This record gives sequence, structure tokens and C-alpha cells, in this order.
Amino acid sequence: MDESEILAVAMDLAEAEGGRALTMERLAETAGISRATLYRRFSSKRALTTALIEAGFHAGPSPASTRARILEAARQSIGVRGDLTVTIEDIAAAAEVSAMSVYRIFGDREALFRTVIQEISPRRGARRAIDSRRPVAEVLRAVARATIGFALENPGMMLVGMLDTPASRAMRALQDEGPSTRAMLVAYFETAIERGELLDSPPRRLLAYWVANTIAEPVLARQLGVSTPEPEPELGTSGREAEIDAIAVRVVDNFLAAFGARR
Repeated sequence: MDESEILAVAMDLAEAEGGRALTMERLAETAGISRATLYRRFSSKRALTTALIEAGFHAGPSPASTRARILEAARQSIGVRGDLTVTIEDIAAAAEVSAMSVYRIFGDREALFRTVIQEISPRRGARRAIDSRRPVAEVLRAVARATIGFALENPGMMLVGMLDTPASRAMRALQDEGPSTRAMLVAYFETAIERGELLDSPPRRLLAYWVANTIAEPVLARQLGVSTPEPEPELGTSGREAEIDAIAVRVVDNFLAAFGARR
């Protein structure tokens, strides 16, 4: 391995794990060469650092921010555009990192995709809300915020998930184990009916009404250019957060007006 190849490995290592991880021992191990060979190419860590600077490398963002850039680039492809055919090289180029950095941080393409899908999925937010045992209106508003926020930020993935195609099945296979958001809601509706909080209606009918109001109405209407006046943001919230909160309140109010228990 010549000096330029060693420098390329050193750049990837520093970019992926941070400058402190760039020891001579770690570099030799990563490059697959002996320390003696490395020291013959670069007599010291200072000599290596000087060569990196001369090659145009500058200490950039921390590994955490590198990871965040990769995840955001992947989310733009997977979540926003619904493109499950995007390559590691495409994502690396969009994140302005090397493909090797992506492999070092995530392992492989499937692991990266799984991480993205799990991090942007509304499942975790829905599960926390349902497990909280709060009043039905509060639980449903929290679930609505998680679902609507996901749908607005990731329309491509949302649309792929609504279809029954090889791409949608591949996406579902990458999600973490456990019930889907829809399955959790059906179970929640069943228990809420038993507690007398909702009218005695088929839970899947409630789910269909819920999906139409939380996804089809706010998201598809936006895609078609039908918009509602955006609310003024409250102190400490962004305009998008205020918009999501307003939609969630409206959706839950409509849902409970139709299916809430009559007292």
C-alpha cells in the first residue's frame, strides 16, 4: 500500500470516527498493514498529520454530525422521495462523505436503511402515547402528532407504505419487530371501547376513519395543493410544530365527535 492509499484510509477513519481515533496503531489495523510498514511511510503521527493537511484534509465535523449527515441524506432519498433503490455511493455523495465512512458507521446498506426507517417511523411515538394510560383525547393527540409529523416530513415513504408492492414489503421487512402503528391502534380502540371511552364500533372501521383523517386529509390535500391557513406558532414552537399540533387537535376532535362515548 503506497502513501496515497494510506492517506485515503486515514481520511476516512478521521471522518468516520473523529481525529482522536486516528492513532498510528488504529490506522495500521484499519489499513491492513503492519505498524512497521506505516512508520516507514510516515515517521510519526505529526508527519502523517502534515501529509493529510497537504493533501487537503481538514478536521471536519464530529462522528456524531457525520452520522447525522448520512442519516439525513438517506432520509431524503428513502423518506422524502420513497426511493429504496438508492445506493450507498449516492447517499455518501449527498452527505459529502466517503462511501467507506458510511460502511464504517453503519456496516452495510441494509443496516443503514433499517436505522433510517426505525428512526423516522411513528411507531415509537405511538407506542409511548398508548402505553401512557392518559385520557383518550391526550393519547390520540400524541399518536396523531407522531403520525402527521412523519407523513408531512416523509411523504415518499408514507406513500410507499400505503401500497402493496415489492418496495413496500421490503421496507416493512426492515422495520423493527413488534406491532405496526395500525395494529397498536386497533388494539387501543378495542380497549377504549371496553372502557366506555369510545362507541361500540368495529375497531377496524375506527382505524379506517383515523387513517383518512390523519394521513389522507392533511397530507394528500397538501400534495394536491389544497391548503388550510397556517396557525400562528406558539412561544417556543416552530411554524411546522404549530401546524402539526393544530391538525392533530382538529383530527382528534373530529374523531371523538364521531366515535367518542356519549355521556
